[in-house]
Amino acid sequence: MKPSIDRIAHWAAARSIFGASLAISRYGPKMPELEPRLLPGKRISIGPKGLVFRDASLLMAIEKGLAMPELGPVFRNPLCALRSICALRRIARLYDQSKISPNNLSALLRAGLESLAVFGNHDPASRSLFCDESDELVDFRLDGYGSLAWLRLCPEGVFSATSETPSETPSVILTFSSPEVAFDAILRGMDQLGALATGKVLLQGKIPLMEKIGYLSRCVLGRVPVPVT
Repeated sequence: MKPSIDRIAHWAAARSIFGASLAISRYGPKMPELEPRLLPGKRISIGPKGLVFRDASLLMAIEKGLAMPELGPVFRNPLCALRSICALRRIARLYDQSKISPNNLSALLRAGLESLAVFGNHDPASRSLFCDESDELVDFRLDGYGSLAWLRLCPEGVFSATSETPSETPSVILTFSSPEVAFDAILRGMDQLGALATGKVLLQGKIPLMEKIGYLSRCVLGRVPVPVT
């Protein structure tokens, strides 16, 4: 089921949760894979079962941590719902600036790239930005650490995000100079030219492609909320 235009931001938010859950499970204790599903009636399920939100309630749950899921699914699957709620709280803690680490940055970046992929795949204006691009791979790195996450644009024009090391050679490599720079860029966006001039990032490869991705990421940040800590 594809999101309608008016549900793209909600679907992007749900996919960002899913991406973070996958990234966290790579480096820490396993947590439920919070894969979302679009449901009729502007509702979205989060995780295996037990947690269903109205679209608007999901955005409120992400940004403020205060939103009530539908009670019926919770009562039918209480243990599963509880595990998913605990996983959501664990994801929200990633956005605490006092707890920056490469692993947390990897999960945050995966979440952000999942949101970007949703807009790149389903929003007509966003898709038009990349009408002349295909078969690209962007590698996001942290200086002194290595790769945090990747964004792929397939030959068919479909975006996807991954935390697994791909075999292909990247079209673009963006390296953050420090964890603090990476954290700020992921959550607030970044003026790439200014960051390049001040040495906050190092950019190698197809710079015009990265400029388009940077523009889209700033648009997405303006429409998809992140937890306020």
